[in-house]
Amino acid sequence: MAGILHWDLGDGSIIDSNSFSHEYTIIGDKIVTIYKGTASDAGSITQIYMNSADLVGIFDISSLSNLNHFEIGYNSKLTKILLPDSSQLFDAIHADHCDLTETLDISGLIGLGGDFRANNNLNLTKILNPVSSQIFTRYNISNCNLTGTLDASGLTGLGGEFGVNNNPNLTQILNPTSSQLFIAYKAENCNLIGTLDVSGLTGLGGDFEVYNNSNLTQILNPDSSQAFIAYYAYDCSLNGTLDVSGLTGLGGDFEVYNNSNLTQILNPNSSQIFTDYYAGSCNLIGALDISGLTGLGGYFSIGNNSNLTKVINPISHQVFKGYDAVNCNLTGALDISGLTGLGGEFIVYNNSNLTQILNPDSSQAFIAYYAYDCDLTGTLDVSSLTGLGINFMVYNNPKLQNIILPLLTRPFINFKANDCSLISLSIDHIFHQLDIWYSTYPPVIDLAVYVNGVNSDKPGIDGSTHIAHLKSIFSTAGKIFDCSTN
Repeated sequence: MAGILHWDLGDGSIIDSNSFSHEYTIIGDKIVTIYKGTASDAGSITQIYMNSADLVGIFDISSLSNLNHFEIGYNSKLTKILLPDSSQLFDAIHADHCDLTETLDISGLIGLGGDFRANNNLNLTKILNPVSSQIFTRYNISNCNLTGTLDASGLTGLGGEFGVNNNPNLTQILNPTSSQLFIAYKAENCNLIGTLDVSGLTGLGGDFEVYNNSNLTQILNPDSSQAFIAYYAYDCSLNGTLDVSGLTGLGGDFEVYNNSNLTQILNPNSSQIFTDYYAGSCNLIGALDISGLTGLGGYFSIGNNSNLTKVINPISHQVFKGYDAVNCNLTGALDISGLTGLGGEFIVYNNSNLTQILNPDSSQAFIAYYAYDCDLTGTLDVSSLTGLGINFMVYNNPKLQNIILPLLTRPFINFKANDCSLISLSIDHIFHQLDIWYSTYPPVIDLAVYVNGVNSDKPGIDGSTHIAHLKSIFSTAGKIFDCSTN
């Protein structure tokens, strides 16, 4: 820019310069006015950096039509910005952590893109966006007071990090059609109502969070092959079907629990690794087909879906720390034979129509295997679970006659198969396997074994011999062996 700007700094200081610093000696707000001076083209100012500059009130830059980079964040008394109408390509606007009040109008910036931040303006209620095809790396207006509808439909280059979370009065987001890649889409802790349509965001992936929107009833997802690290839509009011079948990069943490009217989830075919899959406390009905999730692992939880009758599991070699399908209505056989990394907590109790469990070959360590209060019938074969131990509870299965254990590699604390119909050969087998383990590895903790029940047999001669030996082993070790048989 040719020439020198003329500055009136509001304390009697007058400076003719294009680059200077000034220290105020008098406390209080000042009005700084910039004049053209001898500059022939003051409008050619392209960048402003005034972060943490103690700006107060209105900042009027509406005449600077060549501006393309603008930073005035962390000015806690700044209440309004007047921006120009401009076709310049913006790579950044930072107006975060101020006190912008009511409406921020950026609709005249048709070249807006890059890094846009107006987050943490607690009195900002509305953003008027432009129509712009420029690519965004960030759009962050979280922690404000946006109210009603945010119309971002004209931002066809939207992507990167999109954050409008923590706006408790935001009820709707109008999204654009954009093929840009997203690493985050965050709209949690708002008041989104009805349908959130993100179907036009074909580059959606990364971290998708819309949880805790108690009036959000539907999400229209796109077809996207981008990898997800999180999909959070829990504590909403999703109803009917949640269709994520087009998200072929789905993985990471998938959490849609506590949606009491959600009846079906249509899952994709995805080889991405899952660390969690939570869909408990919904109203899933019939079969949940997760057979296409070949990277399933971590903690899988679908408990408390009282109308869920079947889970179609995948073939997955990922390690599980938990598999929870308690308090459902699983019916017939539960086939988990393809989950070769199964371990941790396996809990499927209180499924009164569950008659069979087909277990995998797994060497993972178990801390719990709970299948009590079901209708297991005939034989429960857990011989391929070589890491079985700690807590094993399959009591109150009146038709269960036989349990086949592996050669044990870990101790137990509780082994409860009471109130079943165990035959004597099965009871003898149980105590035989326990005796082999504890004869080699003396106990360091107490053990309770219950195989009693009205319909169960008494131990045979071999079983009684093993029980006597186990009592001796535990007595010598100073530990309690609590054994209950008929």
